[in-house]
Order: sequence, then C-alpha cells, then structure tokens
Amino acid sequence: MVKKYKTTIITLTFLFVGIISGNCQPHSLDNYTYLGSKGTIPKGLLTSAYKKYQEEFPIKTVSDQRRAALKKKNFYLNSNYALNTILESGRVLFGDEITVYINKVADEVLKNYPDLRKDLQFYALKSSSVNALSTAQGFIFINIGLIAKMKSEAELAFVIAHEVAHFKDEHSLNSYIENIELAKGKGKYRNLSFDDKIDQMFKNSKETELKADSVGARIYLTSNYGTSALIGLLDVLHYNYLPFEEIPFDKTFFNTSNFIIPASYFLDSVKTISNVEDYKDKEHTHPNIFKRKQKVNELLGQNLSSNKPLYLVSESEFKRVKELARFEQIRLDLLQKNYGDVIYNSYIMLKQYPNNQFLKVSIAKALYGLALYKNIEEFQKVAKSYIRVEGQSQ
Repeated sequence: MVKKYKTTIITLTFLFVGIISGNCQPHSLDNYTYLGSKGTIPKGLLTSAYKKYQEEFPIKTVSDQRRAALKKKNFYLNSNYALNTILESGRVLFGDEITVYINKVADEVLKNYPDLRKDLQFYALKSSSVNALSTAQGFIFINIGLIAKMKSEAELAFVIAHEVAHFKDEHSLNSYIENIELAKGKGKYRNLSFDDKIDQMFKNSKETELKADSVGARIYLTSNYGTSALIGLLDVLHYNYLPFEEIPFDKTFFNTSNFIIPASYFLDSVKTISNVEDYKDKEHTHPNIFKRKQKVNELLGQNLSSNKPLYLVSESEFKRVKELARFEQIRLDLLQKNYGDVIYNSYIMLKQYPNNQFLKVSIAKALYGLALYKNIEEFQKVAKSYIRVEGQSQ
C-alpha cells in the first residue's frame, strides 16, 4: 500500500509539473525563465511501468525457451521501471520548440523507415550532460546539453540515427543478457577473474557503441543530409567538457568605479586544449574518438556527399533551438551549482545579447553562490580547481 501511494504521489507530481510548464513556455530570450512543456501530455508518458511491461513481455518472448524468456522478463521489468524514473522526473519535455524540432529532424532521418518511425518517440531532456539516450521501449531522449553544443542540424540527425540503431538492434537487451552471462562466468566467459570480467564489460560496451555508429551511419546515409557533419559531431562529443565557445575573457569584465579586480589575480596564459584523440579507453564505456572517427570514415568510403545540405528542416529553426538550449543549460548549471560554467557561458551569450537580464542575473547568482560557499569554507564543493580547466575559461 505504501509503495502504491508513493507511486501515485510521484505521478501526480509529474502531471502537475507538466501542466504548469505548459503555461510558462518562454517566447523571448530577453525575458527567459525556463524551458517548459506545452499542450496535452502524450499518452506514452502516462502509461505505468508495469502496464508497459505487461504489453511488451508476452509479445517479445513468445517464441523463447523458459530460461531465455526469464532473462527477458527481468530486463523488460527493470528497464520499464528505469524508464519511469526518467518520465516522472519532470525533465522530459513535450510540445516545446526543441522537442517539436527534434521530431521534424527524426522524420527526415527515417523517411525510408516508416515502420521504424512509428515505434519511436523523441523528446528533449532537461539535462546539461552532452549525451542522448535510447530505451528498449522506443523512447529516445536528446539532452539539452548536447543540442547546446551542436554546429548544425545534420549533427542532430546523426545523433538520432545512432540512437535509433541502439533501439533497432536491441542493444540494451543484448547487453543486459550478455552482462548476466559475464557476471556468472558462463560460456565464453568461463574462468575469467573479477578484473578480467570488468575489462570485458568495458570492451563489450565499446563494441556496442561502434556497432551503433555503423548501423546509425547506414541509416543516416539513406537520408538527404550531407556527410561532412558526422566527424564534426564526434568532435562535439570529444570536447563535451568545454564551454559553448572559446573566446578570451575580458579581465575588466567585473570592474566598476567602486570595485576592481587586480590584474595579478588572472593567469598570464591559459592551458592549451588537449587534442589527443587516441587516448587510452580501457576503462571507458565508449571507444576513444580516434577509433570512432576511423570507423565512420571506413563506412563513408565513397559515400561522401559534401554537396548534400546540412539543413533539411530549417537552419533558422536550428539556430533558435540551439539558443534556447544554451539558455536552458545555463539555468540547469545554476541549479547544479556549476557556477564557473554559468559565469563563462553567460559571458559568451552576452556578446550576442548584451542587455539580457536573465544572463546578468545568472552571473550575479553564480557569484553569490561562490561567495556563500567561500564564506563557509566549502568553496571546493562548487568550484573546479583552475589547474584542471583547459582553454579561455581557465
């Protein structure tokens, strides 16, 4: 009874957030508040985890033997409850400008896969992480943080193709079953030590990502998008830790007639951004960017299509969506106490929007947050060591 009551409360909270957000859709970046959903909540977001499981499990395991069916049963049960955690977080956007645009791009990518398109739902996710996520249930989430860093619509198209490949080839299910075999030391994993099992887990994950790159590239090549964006997207992922742009910081930016920061407080030079692509990735879930570029280039081969466009939906709509994502990322970073990122990214955006109140207030809040933690001697909780920062934001 307690569990059922808790689930009801979470669901009602999600509904409340969705409805309120629908009335607060920001229309102007000059008066930016936050990114909110709009319109009727899609049915797929309201279906309970257990009902999703009941609908999927019998269909997808009808021809399996008992042991295989049991593994799939556990997977679909666990994955549906994991999915519900995302759906009930209040971070999933629907009916907003970004989600609408993502779906338009998905329509272009999957023009030659109409049946596959019907099985998929695309949403923007309010997360500053430079990432995207595909689920076994056909939900694909594109993080705000990833959109904020993209250079073109075609890059978004390749992300979509990559995540569709994960769904199409059931990578999450296969990885789940494979990891069970690995943990138990069954079959080809017999007699492996604990350390060997950990190494193998990372290796399997990297192989899955390369497969998604391969299948995703093939899906992408059936679209009318140009291929020059593919390598660019991999660079976005590689340099995910950097701010929106790389511009020098004006050392007099905070100075007023009553307050001046001495020049001695600033570094004479900043650390060069690392361009090492073939780094050691043994303990990474994804292969290094050198290997991914190599794989994509192999797949492209003679299929280079530089004459094809980078925009099929709209270049102006892409730029609008990217700007919205950047403003939202600043808000999310402020909530997550990434104060240094807030200050530098707001500084970048002020070049384009010099009188924007949201950006100025965000910088003020970040400075206040840093001062507050400094005063209680917990500065390290909210500020990165400058030694670990690369580029102009150092």
